[in-house]
Amino acid sequence: MPGDGPQFYDVKSVPHGVVRIHPYTSKSMGVNRTVWIYTPPGYEEGGDYPVFYLIHGAGDIESGWILIGRANNILDNLIAEGKAKPMVVVMPLGHAIQSFWTGPAKNAVITDESAFGGAGSRQELGAFGRDLIEDVMPLIESEYKVSTKPDDRAIGGLSMGGALTMNVGFNRPDLFRYIVIMSSAGQDADQAYPEFFSDPEAINRQIKLLWVGVGRDDALVGSRSEELVNLLREKGINHIYRVTEGRHEWTVWRYHLYEVAPLLFR
Repeated sequence: MPGDGPQFYDVKSVPHGVVRIHPYTSKSMGVNRTVWIYTPPGYEEGGDYPVFYLIHGAGDIESGWILIGRANNILDNLIAEGKAKPMVVVMPLGHAIQSFWTGPAKNAVITDESAFGGAGSRQELGAFGRDLIEDVMPLIESEYKVSTKPDDRAIGGLSMGGALTMNVGFNRPDLFRYIVIMSSAGQDADQAYPEFFSDPEAINRQIKLLWVGVGRDDALVGSRSEELVNLLREKGINHIYRVTEGRHEWTVWRYHLYEVAPLLFR
């Protein structure tokens, strides 16, 4: 019986990008980690690619967006169809531990507790944020053919990764012009990030896209995601809010990536 044919996340007969596993030492955490990196088809012939820092959820590691989310297939297909710009996608480890791929897992060495909160750290970068800005971004911008302009940087993530996205993006909106929050709780965000919400006009000038999405039947964070959207509306901060079919699951997040990738770097 014939089916519906290849889906948007399936391998198709199109040019394919490459997924690299890049080990590095996180000086901010004091542990060895790895970051997974997707480079688009034709990467070697191009340069100054925009970068999308894409973060997994609490139940996954840095490989999640590739092995389960099929991000490389989604990007290959969108780029081949001319719907998304060729981009480098950087998938770091969201947990403050040593990478599972570089030896026995161990906790990061946290020397300054005030600077190393978790996903809900308020008004300051957590451990992940420090690692991303101080270690991962310099690595990517020195060893890969990417742009170093904020206009060419996006950050996004699902669930816990969405909270990490808020922590980094709302604390450092000067570094990113695109912020993508998938299926993540966002209640009391104005109290967590008062500077971000204090001047909506400045944020609207600075951020080109603030995208929030959630599954219609997401019983875990659905109502709290809506609280974030209501706050953005109340403050007059420009955003896109998408409610799609599904729960707190990969079928939702694959589609979110499929929908949001064409909106980046335009």
